[in-house]
Amino acid sequence: MLEKIKVKPISETLQYILAHQSSVVRFGDGEIDLINGTSIPYQRYDRELAKRLKDILLLPSSEKLLVCLPDVFEHLERYNSNARLFWESHFKKYQTFYQVVCHSAWYGSTFLSRPYIDLQDKSQ
Repeated sequence: MLEKIKVKPISETLQYILAHQSSVVRFGDGEIDLINGTSIPYQRYDRELAKRLKDILLLPSSEKLLVCLPDVFEHLERYNSNARLFWESHFKKYQTFYQVVCHSAWYGSTFLSRPYIDLQDKSQ
């Protein structure tokens, strides 16, 4: 079900940003935790912050603002075993959240800020 969430690869995300001079909002696992009521090591849960983050996540990407999610909804096999285990656990916890909230036609990739850290093949 989560494979319906389409995240552009890093290269396409970067091309889009350059072509449109877009601002970027990056939703990683920590931001998803915050939206769902869980504090993270460097940010205590705050109801107003969680609401504002969710409101932004609900926006479709545009030339002015690119909304980014992790590129992990398809082809987890390209990631190392630690990353795969992490994301499988994350999906068990937040599958319903993603299904309910993430309905944009596409998202940019949050991995633009950490391009190869979790990939098995770091040659590209």
